[in-house]
Amino acid sequence: MNPLFDTHCHLYDRQFEPDLDAVLECALQNSVEHLLIPSENLATSLQVINLCAVHKNVTLFAAGGIHPHYAEQGKKEFAEFKTFFKNHDFVAVGEIGLDYYRMLSDKKSQVEMFRACLDFAAEVEKPLLLHNREATEDMLSILQEWLRQLPGGSPLKKNPGVFHSYNGDPLILDFALSHHFYLGIGGMITFKNANSLREIVKNIPVDRLLLETDSPSLSPHPYRGKRNEPAHVRFVAEELSQIVEMPLEEIIEKTTRNALHLLGKSTVK
Repeated sequence: MNPLFDTHCHLYDRQFEPDLDAVLECALQNSVEHLLIPSENLATSLQVINLCAVHKNVTLFAAGGIHPHYAEQGKKEFAEFKTFFKNHDFVAVGEIGLDYYRMLSDKKSQVEMFRACLDFAAEVEKPLLLHNREATEDMLSILQEWLRQLPGGSPLKKNPGVFHSYNGDPLILDFALSHHFYLGIGGMITFKNANSLREIVKNIPVDRLLLETDSPSLSPHPYRGKRNEPAHVRFVAEELSQIVEMPLEEIIEKTTRNALHLLGKSTVK
């Protein structure tokens, strides 16, 4: 089997503290050889870099960002975060965005932090890992402005990032396809009540799709309600293969190639 790429997994989460080595070994046994780990603040950015340094049996990529839940805290540590990012091997800026569902930071702080992270991404020319929950109008407006202001020669014009955990929102889909974004497909696509999402995904070009788990959250069927982990990304690949009526090996090859393109990697060692 071609190697799978889990493009969104929070391996520093406390749920993985007791058995992370076993989790990564299980991933390998399921052909999940590449993993992208997004951070949520300065502290988790440090954890991500440490994980990448320690675990060499799989290919781990680090992303650094300030999640909307930490927007208020992020203002205080943003200068230190930017310095840390520039001094380490981060391949993307994320997880960043807006979350008007849980509202763990107020709207004003979220918008300000999101804009600051976008400006930083433009500076370091790294793609975005975007979090959006019940904030589509504001998110797309801010992104549209950011894209207009990118320098003409910026690689982000043609490779700006991914909408993580795509839920079927048609506005997100239209924007993503019009502006060269990828869409992250996770465990939701396997849920029994996700027929509308499956119908939408069926008509999305496969060259715009990435596979993800969002571990330890959003476990796919048949593990729904239990801890998610990178090995489960194969269930997402299998479901996608059935939806778009494409051989599983081809789905895996294409989505892994998409992920490498997003990160500016032609191959991995």
